[in-house]
Amino acid sequence: MFRAVLAEIRHLWSQIPDPGAIRGFLLVLTLVPLGIAGIRIWWHDGQIDLLDQILTLVAAVVLISRLFLPAIQVEYKAWMSLAMVLGFMMSTLILSLIFYLVITPVGFLMRLTGHDPLVKSFRKGESSYWKAYPTRKPDSWKRQF
Repeated sequence: MFRAVLAEIRHLWSQIPDPGAIRGFLLVLTLVPLGIAGIRIWWHDGQIDLLDQILTLVAAVVLISRLFLPAIQVEYKAWMSLAMVLGFMMSTLILSLIFYLVITPVGFLMRLTGHDPLVKSFRKGESSYWKAYPTRKPDSWKRQF
């Protein structure tokens, strides 16, 4: 499973990324620090402290780096590789939690109450497990969906 993620990362590093994807990446890297700085300035009634200045400087540097798109490819690929690994880990964790915290308890409750939706229990006195269904007319074969 993790090999597929590694293969995707190798594929990412072997190709030149789309300039539009890099521009979008830089736009996010510009807007997030500016947004955080703006919220902090608003929260502190217009007072600008060192962290706000650093965030604004980071956004300015990223904005200027848009002029040098080929130089940003390594950072873009590193960030996307990290995103792929984290996405794999988080999706595995979330699906595992759903399985063990939702599906498994429901299965235990169904067993405790004797509910058998697939009718897989062994019935001793029966000669066959076949269920007789009424025959259908050939017209029902035409429009199956």
